[in-house]
Amino acid sequence: WLKFLLKLRTLLHKMSACCAIPCSRSAWSLGASAISGSLVLFAVDRRSSSQSPCETSGAVPRCRVGLIADPQYFAYRPNRKLDIPQWVGTTRRYGHVLEHVRTALDTFRGDRGTAPVDMIVQLGDLIDGANASAGTSRLALAQMLQELRKGPWQEQQVHHVVGNNELKNFTRAELAGWMCSARPERSSNMEEPYLHYYDFAPCVGWRFIVLDTYAVSLLGEGAQLNEAKTMVKRNPNCAEVDADAPLECFLQATAGFDASADGSRTFLDPSLTERRFLAYNGAVGSHQRSWLQGVLAKAGEVGEQVIVFGHNPLHPSVVNGLDALAWDYQEVLEVIDGAGCVLAYIAGHDHSGGYSRDPATGIHHLTVPSALEAPPGTGSRYLVMELFENSARLWGEGGVLMDPGRTAHCRTCGGSGIALHDGKTCFPCGGSGEGPGGTCSGRSRNTQSDSYLYFGSSTGITFAREPCRKGPRCVMS
Repeated sequence: WLKFLLKLRTLLHKMSACCAIPCSRSAWSLGASAISGSLVLFAVDRRSSSQSPCETSGAVPRCRVGLIADPQYFAYRPNRKLDIPQWVGTTRRYGHVLEHVRTALDTFRGDRGTAPVDMIVQLGDLIDGANASAGTSRLALAQMLQELRKGPWQEQQVHHVVGNNELKNFTRAELAGWMCSARPERSSNMEEPYLHYYDFAPCVGWRFIVLDTYAVSLLGEGAQLNEAKTMVKRNPNCAEVDADAPLECFLQATAGFDASADGSRTFLDPSLTERRFLAYNGAVGSHQRSWLQGVLAKAGEVGEQVIVFGHNPLHPSVVNGLDALAWDYQEVLEVIDGAGCVLAYIAGHDHSGGYSRDPATGIHHLTVPSALEAPPGTGSRYLVMELFENSARLWGEGGVLMDPGRTAHCRTCGGSGIALHDGKTCFPCGGSGEGPGGTCSGRSRNTQSDSYLYFGSSTGITFAREPCRKGPRCVMS
């Protein structure tokens, strides 16, 4: 298949040459998606990328935004292993991250025959947590920030979202030093320790909200740690941990959903939403939720459409495993669902990515996949989002499962209980073969889904909402 892919790529370059299009700025792009053993190819003509199915012909976007999630760059030493197999059957390809990031940035700059973006939203985990133990945190950050500065956008136009790997490498005070340059205002919510959430208007008629889904977290610091310890007590493995116990006891009990060798941690069923109370997740918290409610109310009053960004996904149907959800996802969803002006919630964290449309509210939930685990030849996994008057159009490289959280069987083993990559007992499902929607009574998660959403379609993916605020209806085309 890879040989066939390379031949097809060569053929497309020849087609571009025949059309007098320079190969370095070819209007054609080639990608592939290898999921569940199937290889799906797409060749897309990007020269018509300014068109949107939900807008009048020839409409010009009000704003273009580049989206990238979880690059997790590791400033490795030459003698370190670069491709590291993971327990979910994927491989972290640290040696290819910069290549993927540069491909995305080439597109964002307009160097690949497309219009440049006006800003970038980096959805968290810019560098990998392994940098902390290797002593390369500052080096890795400097290298990534240098790459992000190579474009027509200003530093203030690169918006960063806090991820768990940021907190593994830096204190909150250190985050403030490089994250908050894009914040339009730094007065009303500059708590101590620093929390990274704010809102701004990217263009007329639109409002972006950046959430800090680790405002309450075991990876954090300060007084919020007491609230974090209380929240993770909902994890069955933390039920017996004393509230006054050292932080290390909570970190050990929430290190994973698997059973520990010493018996101190038992396996958590894949259909349990309590799986989310792990150390690498966090919560928005009550204070930030109140702030969010106020911002959404003002946006609704002036007729703005809203897109919310956060590192952790919020909807059970959009995740490949319930361990990716924010701790207080239900409370945050209540705020977002009740606003009537939110078009989409866009996240990272869950490296495989996913898409789901809430049938009750019509809100689109999209998790942008990570290029860190992209197999060779499957695209660099980034998105360009174009905002029109009444819709947002997305295109890029890669693809995601639709409603992955509704599946009844485990994705890693295909329902067999045996891991396909090593023949051992499947780690995510513990050998049961069940997926997150197997026995759970969550939000409409009792049906099986095997559909895919490909970012490389010729018309892109369009999220739209009717102007009427009463009984909103969202469509996807």
